[in-house]
Amino acid sequence: MKRVLSTAYALVAYIAFLGSFTALVLASTGLLPAIVPAVDGPPRQGVGPALAVDVALVLAFGVQHTVMAREGFKRHLTRIVPEHLERSTFVLASALCAAAIAFWWAPIGGDVWNVQRGTGLGLAVQGIALAGFGLVVVSSFAFDHFGLFGLKQGGRPAFALYRVVRHPMMLGVLVGVWAAPQMTAGHVVFAASLTAYILVGVHFEERSLLRELGESYTRYRAEVPMLLPWPRPSREKAGSGTVSGGRDYV
Repeated sequence: MKRVLSTAYALVAYIAFLGSFTALVLASTGLLPAIVPAVDGPPRQGVGPALAVDVALVLAFGVQHTVMAREGFKRHLTRIVPEHLERSTFVLASALCAAAIAFWWAPIGGDVWNVQRGTGLGLAVQGIALAGFGLVVVSSFAFDHFGLFGLKQGGRPAFALYRVVRHPMMLGVLVGVWAAPQMTAGHVVFAASLTAYILVGVHFEERSLLRELGESYTRYRAEVPMLLPWPRPSREKAGSGTVSGGRDYV
């Protein structure tokens, strides 16, 4: 019975995260505004209150990820939930925070740029955004998709994507949120705040990986860039079993 309940809990967490991630993609791209409000939608309140709501939503997401990813918190959490459900609990909490951003985001008007979606350029920009979010999904499978989202514990060595950049999932998010045919002031807040979270989160994750993996991760960092895929000398030696920080920041 306990195994059945544990499996059900893990499935609920996984489905919740899939739904919230999809909602976040729809909110960012504005593809189905009748289902998920677009971050570039019409303003519903003044700039000050909207900005306060938006910053609070991203802070809640960032704090949840950063705190729950730390080993000290995990040790305390496993005193409350079984150890094999720790990852699923992280995934479920992440899903709730991501859904809050997607559905409660307060749009702020004022176009920074606006490329008509029906034009070739608009479709190209939209395609780049979707490719960025697709990179997040592909990267999760490269690392071990089901282990990453709590359906199977353990992992496996990262593959080619982690030989290009150390955090391909985060690169995908950055591409997805910045490649927008319409970029309003509210979308700038959305993209900039998530970018800031990623940079801070990756910093702490790298420190954790250096403590955990030591010299092997030091060599990996020297050979493979963090987020931007600039070529580096001896990069062909990278990725030989060393995994990236994308495991916790999803």
